[in-house]
Amino acid sequence: MNTPLNSLNSQSKDNNNSFEIIPGIIKEPDYKTLLSNCRISVNDIIPIPPICIEIIIDGVPHTFGTLGDFTLLIGKAKAGKTFALSLILAAALVDGRPFQKVLLATFPNDKKTVLYFDTEQSKYYVQKALKRICDISGVPEPYNLIIYSLRGLTPAERLGAIEFAIYNTENIGMAVIDGIRDLITSINDEEQASMIASKLLKWTGDLNIHIITVLHQNKSDLHARGHLGTELTNKSQTVVSVSKAENKNVSVITAEFCRDKDFEPIAFSIDLNGLPNIIDDYTPKNKAERKNKVLLPGEIAIETHIEIIAKVLKVDRTPKYKELCLGLKNEISSWYGYHIADARVREYVKYYTDKNLLFTVGKTPHTRYQNLKPDTLK
Repeated sequence: MNTPLNSLNSQSKDNNNSFEIIPGIIKEPDYKTLLSNCRISVNDIIPIPPICIEIIIDGVPHTFGTLGDFTLLIGKAKAGKTFALSLILAAALVDGRPFQKVLLATFPNDKKTVLYFDTEQSKYYVQKALKRICDISGVPEPYNLIIYSLRGLTPAERLGAIEFAIYNTENIGMAVIDGIRDLITSINDEEQASMIASKLLKWTGDLNIHIITVLHQNKSDLHARGHLGTELTNKSQTVVSVSKAENKNVSVITAEFCRDKDFEPIAFSIDLNGLPNIIDDYTPKNKAERKNKVLLPGEIAIETHIEIIAKVLKVDRTPKYKELCLGLKNEISSWYGYHIADARVREYVKYYTDKNLLFTVGKTPHTRYQNLKPDTLK
């Protein structure tokens, strides 16, 4: 039987989150044991992680998430991220049966419970989301879905409450954190970003569950926001985006990065009752354009440009123009996931010099580029 968070305080302190701290004594980690537990041998029998959520396209299943890992869901404000979560959670409630022909959730019998933490909305709107999930799933009072509104807590309290609930809820199989940015004070703090990613890896590994996290995209590009977004993108099993289609009443769920094979975009619309419904055989009108669209330099966050330049200059600190363009073409193409034209690369070089992200040394044909002003070099 599931235990709500507000009744867990009476439980014993002998659990994964509690330990006695003795002042003045710092115990060194047993690195020999740690490394022994982390070592991988070619003869080890390591089971394939069980798939818990699949996307079914034309009868072919694609992995969305497995137990022991986490997914990052990103999107602009008001793109439909919470509606997308409603669809996924409804699929979890009808566990074992395809939901709206596209989503399939399969959790072991001892991992049927789902936790949903909302950090942004008031209790009224969180309850409204719960009712929406019940309506589209056809489960009026789900016994295995527990939802919390954490808006009134501090970042530290939210983090602590989520960790406590995850470790102290019986039969947990999945947790959703809608607004993971609100567990820290700064989205660009590298230490806090690393801490959150480490928490997710530990929680999913310790309990063999799947976690879905939600984060906004940058206003100027399609990347997840801040250092937190970069860290979670690098560590997550799957990154999916939710965006508005040509028809503003339609939102599209797209696989951005997958460890397994990508699935084709799926779309959903909102009916007159405010409920999301997956659209059969959806094909975006601008699908070809989307795959080949290259943003202008000014449409991408400066932080992204700085990362691209740093990777190029790591190979050659002061490249010539030709080498600079080649390096930028490789890095920018890698960022997009497809090759971009030489003419667009030249636009990026001009943008970088105009914005003082790159400086020139010497005159043509011996001009070289660097990311420091010439008079600052020794």
